[in-house]
Amino acid sequence: MKHCIIVKWNDKVKDKDEYYKKAVEAFKDVTLIEGVSGYKVYKSNSSRSNRYDIMIEIDCTEEGLNVYDGCQLHQDWEKNFTEYFEAKTIFDYDR
Repeated sequence: MKHCIIVKWNDKVKDKDEYYKKAVEAFKDVTLIEGVSGYKVYKSNSSRSNRYDIMIEIDCTEEGLNVYDGCQLHQDWEKNFTEYFEAKTIFDYDR
């Protein structure tokens, strides 16, 4: 399955490229989680105000998603980034 996290940064983020890099760094070890086989962080190519800024796409099994949901990496992502979210959407789909 694909687990997608789609984020729009709030006004606290002055440099979106910097936060894109921070997101990449935050997820660099996600494939160490059993059931997670890959990931990619995408940066939006649009500067329109009604667009989201990044999308994190994680390749995983259903069990891998359950492990990810409870892992330290996920807890650190929420703890360190939530204050910078204007909006966040989660979307899961089968490949």
